[in-house]
Amino acid sequence: MTTFTNVQLILFIFHLLISSKSTSAACSWCVAKNDASPDALQQGLNFACANGALCGEINQGGRCFQPDTVQSHASYAYNSYYGRSPRTPADCDFSGTAILTDIDPSYGSCIYPGSQSMVRKTKGKTSPTSRTKKTPSPKNSHGIL
Repeated sequence: MTTFTNVQLILFIFHLLISSKSTSAACSWCVAKNDASPDALQQGLNFACANGALCGEINQGGRCFQPDTVQSHASYAYNSYYGRSPRTPADCDFSGTAILTDIDPSYGSCIYPGSQSMVRKTKGKTSPTSRTKKTPSPKNSHGIL
């Protein structure tokens, strides 16, 4: 039977605490609050898409177009914006209409940026999941390109 000294035990617990904090910080997503008004979500969606969020997947024909709701589209755009920012809590506010979560909001073929399923192992290297580049599609029902 292996015995640990008090110092070894403390170092082990410290290591576990540090590891869990870095994991949770690396796996957070920014999504729209369920109780936010559609108008406020639309404003946040417009801001995110105009300021660096990659909103192509929420356009008609995109992997995240369905469900075609402002709630769903805002969540995807908010998370994209958050993922391309320094990832501080202030980057996930959108006038109080967003919240950070540690639950991956991806569903079906709609994979949210930052999701573990976005990354795959290829010949010992980690690379983003391959996607074909789409030509711009028509605006979605919320008027976003």
